[in-house]
Amino acid sequence: MMASQERMEVLLIGIFVLLRRLGDELIEASRPLLFDKWQSAPTNLSDAVKAARAGRLDRLQPICNLTALTHGLDKHTDWLVALRKEEGVRDVLVHYPHMLQIGPAASKSDTLSEWEWRIDASLTYLKDGNPRGIALFPALLSCVKGACQFMESLYTAVGPPADYDTADWLGLTGSDNDSVGFWPPIISSGPQQFPLMD
Repeated sequence: MMASQERMEVLLIGIFVLLRRLGDELIEASRPLLFDKWQSAPTNLSDAVKAARAGRLDRLQPICNLTALTHGLDKHTDWLVALRKEEGVRDVLVHYPHMLQIGPAASKSDTLSEWEWRIDASLTYLKDGNPRGIALFPALLSCVKGACQFMESLYTAVGPPADYDTADWLGLTGSDNDSVGFWPPIISSGPQQFPLMD
C-alpha cells in the first residue's frame, strides 16, 4: 500500500506539471492555424490571454474565428490560473514546502447501510504562517474540464467538421464513474469523483 501511495504522489505531481505545460504547448502549436502573422503571436497561454483581453489579436491577421478564439482565451483559461498563480496547485507542488497526503477515506450517511469508500488526496502548505489546504482530486477534475473546454474553443476557432465520423470517437465501457473524459465533449457530464474501486 505504501509503495502505491508513493507512486500516486509522483503521478499527481506529474499530472499537474504537465497540465501547466499543456496550455503553452497548445498555443505554440496552434499559431500557424490561427494567424497569418503567426511568428509574432504569443507563444504561451498567459500572454495570449492578455493579448485577447486587450483586443490585440486582430493585428496578427487571424485566419480563424477570432470571436471563438477570444472567447476561449477569456472564459476558458481559469484552469491555468488555478495551476500557476500565487498558491496555484502546480506552483505549490513544485516551488514551495508542502505536505501531500493520499489515502482511503470513508463516509456513511443515515440512508446508507454500508460505508462509502473513496481515495482522497490533499495538499497542505503554509501561507503567511497559516496552514492552507487544497483537495487535489476536485482541483484536478476542474483543471481537466477547463483544459478540455479551452481545447474545444481552439477547435471551434479553427473550424471543426460538422460532425464526428465513425473513426473520430472511441466507445468506452466500465464503471460510469471512471476518470474518463472526452475531447471535444460528446457527453454533457463528466466524472465527478475518483472512487476507491473494488
